Amino acid sequence: MNIEEAHKKLAFADYLLSREESQEYTRATLSHILKAANIGILSLTNLDNNSAGSPQIISEALAKFDSPEINTFSVFYLDLLKMNASNQISKNQVRDALEKVKAFLNYVKEEKEWQNTSQ
Repeated sequence: MNIEEAHKKLAFADYLLSREESQEYTRATLSHILKAANIGILSLTNLDNNSAGSPQIISEALAKFDSPEINTFSVFYLDLLKMNASNQISKNQVRDALEKVKAFLNYVKEEKEWQNTSQ
């Protein structure tokens, strides 16, 4: 999967949040957000799908980047995993997660474009 697929997942998550009964969809919405975050992580770090299942491996891979944006996202990602395991998720938490993952994906897209132009 590529960054465009991740953006599609976020667009659907945004759609679910915009629905009147969006509180009923918080778990599904968060699932789309987490999948989009994982796509971004895989794209940025070139980890394989098996490694992407390990929060420790992901944290180590993200720590190799000398970027405040990535460091901030790495901490947030662990919170996102905890949120996904939680029984109670508010619409505001999901909205905040959506915005943070959007920002991360934009960063990944810019980083990939920069890498492609500097080769």
